Amino acid sequence: MRPNLDRRLLAEAVRFHEEAQGPSLNEDQADTVGRKTGGNLEQRIIARAQSLSIAPSLQEALHQLHSAFALATVIGLVLAIFAGATTARMALGSETEGPVNFFWVLGSILGVNTIALIAWITLIFIQPGITTTGSLGAAAFALGRRLNYWLHKGPPHVAAAQAVGSVYARSPIGRWTLSAVSHAIWLAFLVSSLVLAIFLLSIKEYSFAWETTILSDRTYVALTRTLASVPEALGFTTPDTDQIVASHWTGTGDFSPEAREAWSGLLAGSIIAYGILPRALLLLLSLLLRWQAGRHFRLDTSRPGYSRLRNRLMPVSRTIGIIDTEETPETAYGEETLKDEALLAQTTGPIAILGLEIDPPQSDWPPPLEGIDWLDLGFVDDRSQRHHALERILSALQKPRLIVVVCSLTATPDRGTRAFVHELQHTSHLPVIIVLTEGQHLRNRGDGKQVAQRLADWRQIAAEAKVKNERVMEVDLDHLTDVSRTKLAKRLGIKPSTLVTQRRVEKAFAVILEHLNHWTQEPNASEQAELHRQIAQLYRGERQSWQALLQTKAQEGGNQVAQLQTSASRMMDLLPDRLRRSSKWLAAGALTGAMGCVAASTLVTPAAIAALPAWVGLGAAISAALQPLMPKRENVIAPERIDLTEAVNSAALFAIVLELQGRDEATITRIIDQVAIENEPPPIANPAAARTWLDTLRQRLDLALARERGA
Repeated sequence: MRPNLDRRLLAEAVRFHEEAQGPSLNEDQADTVGRKTGGNLEQRIIARAQSLSIAPSLQEALHQLHSAFALATVIGLVLAIFAGATTARMALGSETEGPVNFFWVLGSILGVNTIALIAWITLIFIQPGITTTGSLGAAAFALGRRLNYWLHKGPPHVAAAQAVGSVYARSPIGRWTLSAVSHAIWLAFLVSSLVLAIFLLSIKEYSFAWETTILSDRTYVALTRTLASVPEALGFTTPDTDQIVASHWTGTGDFSPEAREAWSGLLAGSIIAYGILPRALLLLLSLLLRWQAGRHFRLDTSRPGYSRLRNRLMPVSRTIGIIDTEETPETAYGEETLKDEALLAQTTGPIAILGLEIDPPQSDWPPPLEGIDWLDLGFVDDRSQRHHALERILSALQKPRLIVVVCSLTATPDRGTRAFVHELQHTSHLPVIIVLTEGQHLRNRGDGKQVAQRLADWRQIAAEAKVKNERVMEVDLDHLTDVSRTKLAKRLGIKPSTLVTQRRVEKAFAVILEHLNHWTQEPNASEQAELHRQIAQLYRGERQSWQALLQTKAQEGGNQVAQLQTSASRMMDLLPDRLRRSSKWLAAGALTGAMGCVAASTLVTPAAIAALPAWVGLGAAISAALQPLMPKRENVIAPERIDLTEAVNSAALFAIVLELQGRDEATITRIIDQVAIENEPPPIANPAAARTWLDTLRQRLDLALARERGA
């Protein structure tokens, strides 16, 4: 029998009862029923719950709890009926008191309802996951729980209340149930108001008028005609322009029977059109969505109360783990081999992700990617954790479309890794993507050849595990950027139209030009450092990434010159060989690294660079840092005009590198080579020349990025 919401609620109640009473109920007969039922873990848990001796008591407690909720809802409806009738009676007043202000009556009946409706719609769109979006529904729910507590006591009733509260809190069932109750109560209020208003209009003679102190007749005519448009479409009689003008109350006046009938029709039509119909439609919608949510609700079998039942209800006939022999995956698991055609990623379902023998990344886990529903399997180290991860994949209510295994590039892959990855694909029949993280840690401790060799080792292990080469990628999750996040999302099958990459190089170039317009002479070190700091501010969200790339993380109290030299050397290494042979490009690159170090150190505060105690004597420190790195230059005569070439190119290189962060170093170097195609940068003496040069660099960057995407 297919599990429904009531059976899942029973299983939840059993879980809470077992957690409150201690260890799981040890009833072999119920466990046997669960195992014989077959299916996934959830189906077996539900079958076991129905077979437990405590099940009848819990079912009765759940039934009584639902009865308490129903009683609370009836109380709310009765109160709403009385409130609606009272509101209509008070708003209409007595026929002997003179004409009734139409807009006062309408506002009294629809005003609070309209405000509550707008608040509900706002919360639904702004906070779709919130449970208590219907305030009246939440009040009825709270009253129902209180009634149940007063009327029924005992462990089964406590477990039932906890189960229903848990399901309502973490699934759309609660949101749409409470919303439906709220709409029903408001609907009762409005219908009651309408019925009493029609009753009073039928037995008494009311004249409707409108009054104003600051608004004109024309405004009220336009307002009334707009208000009457929907009731007219529904067939109600409404006042025409002459009747509206004639109804302006100034202390005296005569009201025709036709006008009274027209205003009465507008009142009834407005209550129906703007109150009853929206609430009725939303009530039906909430009930439909509640029904759908109930159909789609599934137990969270990763909860401890269910996890400890896994081995009892789903015994596994074989274990997985490290293979200590030199067997290949094919001989270790039999003659059957995986065919790539059978491992195509599905178009629906979550993406399973696990961290294999890694520490949690500094960024969020799982990686924050728009459009991806993760099945988080956590971090896997030992054999039991690997076994548990595989079982969660096999018993998932919605089959994952693929599996992402995150490994550390600092670790050397071994046969155990190969065996586990192969087992994932072999057993789940899902493609595996291997994501290699912590690459920056490896680069910081060694040279580029070591990184390349380690990548080759991982690709070799992946190939032996039948993972395609294109499904092995390096993405440093410790330093996620817009670029690397987009790269990962594309590999996981997210459509390009849903990916948003923030491009900021244009803003960075605009900052450069803004500073140039204020420089009347060649900028000093502090002025250039402030320029670099403002560029870095644009990329503040990826600060950890570009600091690691440029090695700009200065140590407080450390050797100032050594820190600058490290960052300068790092930037010079990113330049292509052709540019490193140019003294001007080399100087610009070294200055970029040094200024990047200063920008990273001062990014946390908007204070002036020169005023920071850590960088007093900034110009001297930078000169001392760059001198041993730069080739000796022949003595030249200082130019008579201002020379902004080095300052502009240093800032432009800094912006380009920050824009390219998230790519591997070889790609960054290749793109810089395509952007700075001149062996010697052109001289820049004024903002106009700088603007022309920066436009040229931006256009070349666009072309280089387009070629990269095409490749």
